[in-house]
Amino acid sequence: MYGEKPEGCEYQGKMISEFHTERVGKLIDGAGGTIVCGGKINKALKHIEPTIILQPDLNSELMREEIFGPVMPVFPFKDIREVIKFINARDKPLAVYYFGNPTSVNSADLARETSSGAYVTNEVIGHINSHHMGFGGVGKSGSGRHGGFVGF
Repeated sequence: MYGEKPEGCEYQGKMISEFHTERVGKLIDGAGGTIVCGGKINKALKHIEPTIILQPDLNSELMREEIFGPVMPVFPFKDIREVIKFINARDKPLAVYYFGNPTSVNSADLARETSSGAYVTNEVIGHINSHHMGFGGVGKSGSGRHGGFVGF
């Protein structure tokens, strides 16, 4: 999937600067938990492999800061009530991404009982790409919207 150079090539997305490459690298290094995939960093190319971290430390910077990089913390759950409680016990996120049946009770409860800058079902980029919708956060994730009509 990443071609002959999975460690970074001209066709892959990069971090915007060395500073942010190092910042996200420190988030990964200090996360705790288990790196399920990825985690390799090529500072010279400003490339960070897409990284999944299972159950990172809730007190780590990864879980206290906005990531803005190819890192996804994952926490298993058995009941959607656990997820709602988990989200609501923290600062409001920039986005909540739900993967599952969009017409399920789980999806409806999660959307209704949590607050975030965006609530997205079964995808991760459409709310950012659309010029018809604004993008932004609530609480510590920002206020207001930019982009699209609402950006004026």
